[in-house]
Amino acid sequence: MALAAAVLAVVLSLSCLTTVARADDTTTSGTVKIGYDSKTDIHSVTDDDGTKIILYCMNNQLHWPHSTSSTPNVPNYTLGYLTPGMFRPQEKYEECMEKLLAILYAGYPYNGLHLYEVTDQGKQITEAEFNQMLDAPEVLRRDFPDSLGDTTFTYADYTSANKVNLDKLKAFLTKVFALFPNGKSASGLTYQEILTTNFYNAASAMVYGTKDTTPLQYWNEQYADDTLVTESQAYKATRDAIWVLLQEYGVPSNNLTRKSLDVVHNPLSLRLLDGANANEVLRTEPQASALGFSGDTKFAYDPATKTWRTGLLTITEGEKYNGLYKLTLPEGMTAVDEEGNDISGTTIRAGRGFCLVSSTKPTQTATVSASSTLTWLKETRQYSPVNSTEFQHMIGALIYTKDVSTSVTTQPATEGSLSVTKNVDGEENSTTAFKFTVTLGDTSINGSYGAMDFTNGVATFELHNGEAAVAEHLPAGVTYTVAEEANDAFTTTWDGQTGSIVAEKTVAATCTNTLKPKSPEPKEPITPNTTDETNEETKPAPNVPDSKPAPKQPAAVPDTSDSTNYASIVGFAVAGVAVLSIAFIWGGRSRRRHGDHLR
Repeated sequence: MALAAAVLAVVLSLSCLTTVARADDTTTSGTVKIGYDSKTDIHSVTDDDGTKIILYCMNNQLHWPHSTSSTPNVPNYTLGYLTPGMFRPQEKYEECMEKLLAILYAGYPYNGLHLYEVTDQGKQITEAEFNQMLDAPEVLRRDFPDSLGDTTFTYADYTSANKVNLDKLKAFLTKVFALFPNGKSASGLTYQEILTTNFYNAASAMVYGTKDTTPLQYWNEQYADDTLVTESQAYKATRDAIWVLLQEYGVPSNNLTRKSLDVVHNPLSLRLLDGANANEVLRTEPQASALGFSGDTKFAYDPATKTWRTGLLTITEGEKYNGLYKLTLPEGMTAVDEEGNDISGTTIRAGRGFCLVSSTKPTQTATVSASSTLTWLKETRQYSPVNSTEFQHMIGALIYTKDVSTSVTTQPATEGSLSVTKNVDGEENSTTAFKFTVTLGDTSINGSYGAMDFTNGVATFELHNGEAAVAEHLPAGVTYTVAEEANDAFTTTWDGQTGSIVAEKTVAATCTNTLKPKSPEPKEPITPNTTDETNEETKPAPNVPDSKPAPKQPAAVPDTSDSTNYASIVGFAVAGVAVLSIAFIWGGRSRRRHGDHLR
């Protein structure tokens, strides 16, 4: 990583090398000497603005553009090399140049498309992974029965100095060497094809490993990963990708192919060759004003983790910015991606969702920022040796970096609680359980909020007399309704049955059930003694008199069956009462007058 920083610093710094005036690929203005750093094996020139342009060779069969014992005199270079006329059809020229541009942008040291990661040691293979590679394919076991056969090889053969197995591996390598250059195994495998197998490479590491360099170390030095690489591996992968591309487009003096050992042993070459897309290359200077945050920045309680989280957030950026953004967070705050992975100390791409997390309830606003170093390409440059056909042509690009950042203000959590209380009147030592349902206006609320467990905003629970259930950390403003399952033995009254959650307060819903008084037991009705004429058992026997004779009716009682006579009798009776009343009243008055006279 230190080397990458140094290289980028050199690329962006001023140089004392001879500069040339800016020109496009078809214009020349003076000549330039190709610079070379033997420590990094990197060639470069310096543009007129002081930008160091990293150069890559374009013909792997020609001489390097730096002095060696065999080529001490290196010519100067001038702008230009490939032209449309060198391609058939000519449309292939633009296609090839776009692909070259993409490899330069995505390759070392810029990594503009983030196709790989540079580390000090690259990928370190494990013993278990190494043992898998030591499992010889069946075709090799059949082709080399004497050395391989059915033998099981492991890394322990090296650590325990298992001479028998190590000699078998050495014999296998010797027989493979004997196939060079045009021989084939019994199944038809060529020398080159065998050399590209993982087993051959693992066997080589076992045989050539020493006390100072173990087979694992040998493997890590010789064979690269396609994503986790060292500085040197990234540089060589970029170089080889360019050579393979130019060979595929028929550019002279190139013979490196996809099956070449250098390419097979450094698979990042093919990742760059196939993965670098010119349509993703940023070709204008990026602007911080094109960055931003999108999503819900308000914190809310998360019952699953018992923390407070924002809604899903993403970083937005300009088209083709390809940024990897590092978040700067306030103390006590972390960030997790959609899979729950902590990304607080790493980077995240624009458009990828994440949440901010706080282990304590946020009560104030806070500022969160995201920053990145963006890469953009201005133009490509090609260079050709002056008056020489023995040295490689070179290609590079004016590629710049720019630091950009954006920020957002988070909003604190606003929440409250809901308390549901049960009271019972009229039932001494009540043990009755009453079932309640709380329905919230937000169906996205799920999980345990204090004493209530919600599913799609609905919680059910039971309470006895004097008990209460409290839901905590509910979002302020959410509406609620509390309902009780009906119980016919009680009458129900409510206080606060519906309402909304209030920030930093506990709203109360109280349900009082009063036992209904028991109704008196009804008396049995008196049933008249009637007979059923159809019931033969209740009919009196014929010609048999009743045991009790009917009472005699007084002579004065009229026959009520004659309605006319009855009405007449009633009329006479009323008239008689009236006459007697008048006589009584008149007699009383006479007595009062007689008394007055005596006085």
